[in-house]
Amino acid sequence: IFYIWLGIFNTFMVSQFWAFANDIYTEDQGKRLFPLIGVGMSVGAWLGASMVSPLIKKYNLGPYALMLIAAAILLVCLGLILVVNAREIRMATPEAARKSKTPLGKEGGFQLILRDRYLFWIAILVVLLNVVNTTGEYLLGKFVVAEAARIGGDSKAIVGQFYGYFYSTVNLLGFLLQALATSRILRIAGVRGALFVLPVLALISYSVLALVPVLMIVRWAKILENSTDYSIMNTVRHALWLPTTREAKYKAKAAIDTFFTRGGDVLQAGVVYAGTAIGMSITGFAWLNVILTLVWLLAATRIYAEHRRRTAL
Repeated sequence: IFYIWLGIFNTFMVSQFWAFANDIYTEDQGKRLFPLIGVGMSVGAWLGASMVSPLIKKYNLGPYALMLIAAAILLVCLGLILVVNAREIRMATPEAARKSKTPLGKEGGFQLILRDRYLFWIAILVVLLNVVNTTGEYLLGKFVVAEAARIGGDSKAIVGQFYGYFYSTVNLLGFLLQALATSRILRIAGVRGALFVLPVLALISYSVLALVPVLMIVRWAKILENSTDYSIMNTVRHALWLPTTREAKYKAKAAIDTFFTRGGDVLQAGVVYAGTAIGMSITGFAWLNVILTLVWLLAATRIYAEHRRRTAL
């Protein structure tokens, strides 16, 4: 029960945080500040992961004590949100302050998504992004297991060492992209232009992998894809909500960040199951990702047009 609750909470809490950020900042403020918030997320993830081992070794803390520490940090975050909210209301115009206190309507998140083409295509994009990314993870795993079997010896140790290097490289590159590249890309290309960075990179990577299916290619393709997803794409995906209504930010965004994100994971599992059942090779899965990425680019093009229409109003 705790594990299920934690999985829901982790997703929903982040979604609500970004909905709040989209609510209090304008389009121009968001493009300037969201990359900086992303840097904070990267540093926080690194600090959180690096703190656990010293706390256990030095102070002999168990899991319950660590959960209490996490709860205390959440209370600090709640206090910061209350302070920021009060500050923004105080600095806002009387009309904007009144709107911030107006209750949201009764329309649900799924209703908003089905009614609004912009929200609909964002949902499609999130599903495609997850299917392509997790299918790529499946391909990487197949290559790693095959390489471990070829080398011989302790296969678990070989796989563990590979993924330790892989994730450390992804996290480092993701942090560098977030700190040094994301804000510049948003400033030069804007939110709409930055939307195409990851799908174009994925299209090139999986096309090369389909033609040259070797471990080195899939390893660096996934390092570049994941680090770009965690940095540039993550910031752009949240910035897409800046020109939407408060109902969309708090309701439709929650539906997309939870249901459609997990829906992409489930769909990918079905794709892998069906592909392996008919004997699809690694090359076949790579070409499938190329096709899905082309559809992803189509969704990005539709979002581009809708976003330009909204911001021009």
